Amino acid sequence: MTKYTVSLDDALGPPVILHEGDAVAWSINVPDVSVGVTDATLTMYRQNSGADVSSTYFTGSMSVSGTTIVTKTTQNLKAGDWIVNISAAVDGQTYTVYRFPLIVKRANQI
Repeated sequence: MTKYTVSLDDALGPPVILHEGDAVAWSINVPDVSVGVTDATLTMYRQNSGADVSSTYFTGSMSVSGTTIVTKTTQNLKAGDWIVNISAAVDGQTYTVYRFPLIVKRANQI
């Protein structure tokens, strides 16, 4: 996943579809950075809800190397429509560097 610009927290990416039980981590490149990327965080919430449930559905820790962020790994995903938000300090300012809809389907759904 590549975030092409960092401006005004406008970072919506295409939907990602997973199944319950999938264990996935994402690597996000933040290009055009002068100083660096630090302090990456991840939140996950149901669409139209502000409750962060990332501690329930993600495990591990975030890492940053240069301009690349590697997210925590999904765990115990439940079917539903979610929003995943990744924020980081970019050149000293905190931005949403990537945000995408996460659609989780039951294992028997295509």
